[in-house]
This record gives sequence, structure tokens and C-alpha cells, in this order.
Amino acid sequence: MTARYLPFALLALAAGVLFSCREKITNEHFIPDAPSGLGVSTVTNTTVTLRWQDRSTNETGFIIYRQQASVWSPMDTAAANQLNIEVGPLQSGTTYRFRVTAYNEDGESAPSGEVEAHTTEPQMPNPPTDIGATTISSTIVHVTWTDRGTQDSFLVQRRETATAWAGVGATADNIQEYNDSTCLPQTHYLFRVGAKNQNGTSWSLDSAEATTLPPGAPLPPESLQVTVVLGTGVILVWLDRSSDEALFEIGRGPSLQSLEVRDTVPEGVTTYTDSLRDTVGIYYYGVRAVNDNGYSSWATFGPADYRFCSDGVIPICIGNYWQYRVDSSGGTDFDLRRSVMSVDFSTGSDYYLVGEGPPAGSITDTLYYLRNFSGEGCYVISYPLGESPVPELLYRYPPLPAGSYYYCQRDCVLVLVSSPGQSMIVSGVTYTGVIAFQRFFSPTHSVQYYLKPQTVGIIQEREYRGLPSDPTEACRRNITDYRVQN
Repeated sequence: MTARYLPFALLALAAGVLFSCREKITNEHFIPDAPSGLGVSTVTNTTVTLRWQDRSTNETGFIIYRQQASVWSPMDTAAANQLNIEVGPLQSGTTYRFRVTAYNEDGESAPSGEVEAHTTEPQMPNPPTDIGATTISSTIVHVTWTDRGTQDSFLVQRRETATAWAGVGATADNIQEYNDSTCLPQTHYLFRVGAKNQNGTSWSLDSAEATTLPPGAPLPPESLQVTVVLGTGVILVWLDRSSDEALFEIGRGPSLQSLEVRDTVPEGVTTYTDSLRDTVGIYYYGVRAVNDNGYSSWATFGPADYRFCSDGVIPICIGNYWQYRVDSSGGTDFDLRRSVMSVDFSTGSDYYLVGEGPPAGSITDTLYYLRNFSGEGCYVISYPLGESPVPELLYRYPPLPAGSYYYCQRDCVLVLVSSPGQSMIVSGVTYTGVIAFQRFFSPTHSVQYYLKPQTVGIIQEREYRGLPSDPTEACRRNITDYRVQN
């Protein structure tokens, strides 16, 4: 029996010795496997974040190596099972190579693959913009700006015209104003603002100017608002910030640098109407407080656009003109100019006076009013304007289909060309989208009008005499020059 089972005993004994040896090797002499998949997650100007895959279960930790001058040196360590680490500080704008090993008490693994990373340049903050400076008193200037983000704080500097920039104060991030209370009376200053972070300061590209008041001068008004009222003028409203002004001066000019005093209002009054009526143009306004000690700075507004126009099939605006070369059959050619001369608001609506005549002389040979009505067309009104003017439709726009007709001042108007129009060459210029009408003043007299709607107006007129069955072209007017400001 013993001899029969001996081979099985020897086999079992051998197996036991083998398992015992494997256990000893596993517990006492097993170095961890090398990490794999080494890569870069993020890069800044001073740090690099590395990531890897853990391929062992018995590491004590990881060692991060950096290559310098072809030599690999340990730079940092990571705990067991950790899969990423941020290494730094590093130099900005520099290329680095890294690799990682795993280790335990039995030794260090082979290195992972290598990875390369290039640190970024230092990120400077965005400079502030829209620098403003408002005089508050003889010693205080209020400085404002627009925050463009990425900074930790703001620095405020000032200088006089012939001096260097010098710091006057600072604010925390997200603060966009500063009161400089260290100014001298009656002194002109320039101000700029810088955005600051750990990488440096970015100064505004623009600066603002302000002149402090004389001692005792009133504070300037603020929040000047301007409202344009058709046919009336421009209404100014402001806030009174002083308690010692004697009056307010109203300035107007073609720019903020050329304001001229136009009028005054008493102390405490905070509104003024500039009665322009038909004196159209683009204006800039200012209001300042005055007392015996001097003038405040201007509170300004502009531009105020008082160029009232009537948009439509014929673009009408003060200052618009159209010049034509007139070719008369059997006569001498000459030039004719039609100009929008003024606007009349006497009835509550804007009617635009048009005169025509020689370009170099008087253009009042013929006078009439025009006005566009939205969705209807251009109306003509007789001169002079009565108390109850009766507009007569001259050109429909959008026009009716070709072949349709309507009446203007008892004259029949036939639609020749409707939308989308046709192309025409007039005085060497090609016009597209041209529409056309023919107005019959009598059975033997008619005029065809060709218009480039909304942008030019009438580009050609053909005047005919004789019966419609056998008309003769008596005159042709071709546009040669025009100015349309709409």
C-alpha cells in the first residue's frame, strides 16, 4: 500500500515546495511594473500637469524625473495609486522632458515613456479702455475706465503736460472708478489706468484730460441729456450738482472742442430749448455753471442730429441737390439744379421746400414742397404753404403694376415700369432697379420720369409734345451730379 501511494506523496511535496517558493518571491522580491501612457494634461507659464496609467498593485509611490542637460534627475514624487501630478515652479516659455517610475522597498521600475511640454509665456492682463476724467472741484478729479478682466488690481497715474507719469492711487479688481483728491487748483492733468497681475501691468492705450477748477468755482452739472424734437429744436436737461452757481451757460458748436456760449439760464434752472426750427445740422452741446469765482467744466453731449429728412422714392433732406443737363430740341443745352432749401413745420408736419434754377445763380425760379409718406409715395404741395395744405400724390412707391394709372393735381399718371425695375445708362452711369412714370399734363403734353428710388431720385426726364399717337420729344433732362445725405 505504501509503495502504491509514494509517487503521489512525492508529487504533493514538490507542489508544496513550489507554491512556498512563489509566495516568498511575491512577498519579498517583486519590483513594481513601469507606469505607461505618460501624457500632459495642462500647461501654464510655471507648471505642467502630468498623467499616467498605474500598471502595478504593489508600488509604494512614483518618482517624477526631469531631464536637464541630458541628465535625468528626480523632481517630485507621487503617492501609491496616484495618477497625475502638477510639477513646478518652472521657467516660462521653456521646453521640458519628463518620465515617471514606480518604486517599493524592493526597488524602482523601469521608466515610463518620455513626454515633452513647453511652458507658456506669462499672461499679461488686458489693459483697461475708455478712460474718462471729470473735474469735481479745485482739487478732485473723478477717473473712470472699463474693466477688460484678467487683472488683480488697477493702478491710476497722472501727469501734467510736460511731466512724467506718476502714481496717484490704486483700486481692487472690478472697481472702475477713482477719485484723485491730490490735484492742484486750475491745473491741467492727463490720467491713465493700468491693469495689474502677478505677471506685470498693462497700461491703457488711451488717456483722459481734465482741468481742475479755480478755488471756489461751482461744481459742473452732470448727466446732460439731449432730445431732438422735429420742428422745434433741441431740448437740453441736466442735473445741478452745485449750490453756489449764479447761472448756467449753454454752449453749442460743430464739435466739443469748439463750443460757443449761445445763451444763459438762471441758477437752479436745469432745462433749456435751443429753438432751431429749420436751421438743420449736426450740433454738439455743453452746459457749465458760473459764479464770481469762475467757471465749472462743461457737461457735454453730442452729436445731436437735427438734419431732418424724408426717406422714400425721392430721398429728401436739407442740402440735397440734383443737377441735370437739359437737352432742348432746337434750343441751347443748359444745366438745371434742384435743391432742397428748407423745411416748413408751420402745420405740424415737415414739408421740404424745393427750388430749381441755374446752378450758379438763383434757384428760386420754381418753388414747391415735397414730402414722402411711408408706404404711399412722394407728395407734392404748392408754394406758398397755406394753413391747410393739400398734398397731391406725385409718385407712388411701391408703384402699382405697369399699365396702372392714378391722378396727381387732376393730371393722369401712368405707371410705365414697376418693381423690380430696369437698368438704364444715364450720363455714362448704369443705374439698376429704375422705375418709371408718365404724367399727362394735357392731351398734347406729357413727361416721362425715370427714378432710382430711395438712393438717388429722378435720374432722367423726357418731355413730349403732340398727340400720344405721334409724340415728339421736346426736351430731355439727364442727371449729371447729385448729393443725397439721407
